[in-house]
Amino acid sequence: MDQAAVGSRSTFDFAHVNVDAVLRKNSRRDLSNHHGLQIDGLREAIWINAAGSAAIAQNALESEAAKEEGEGLSGALA
Repeated sequence: MDQAAVGSRSTFDFAHVNVDAVLRKNSRRDLSNHHGLQIDGLREAIWINAAGSAAIAQNALESEAAKEEGEGLSGALA
């Protein structure tokens, strides 16, 4: 399960780096403060969405692992 957590964290970090790179590239083109604020807001919204997706994926992995452990225990008791 630790490996799954590491994998989901790596995917999350990779997605965040790519989003930041794209937004930084676009923000260099926009010199007005208004556009800079919009890009910062977009970056924050994407970060929140990615964090939520990573948390959902982690919960699903933990739930599946707990279910498998429960099946193993019920088989041992029978």
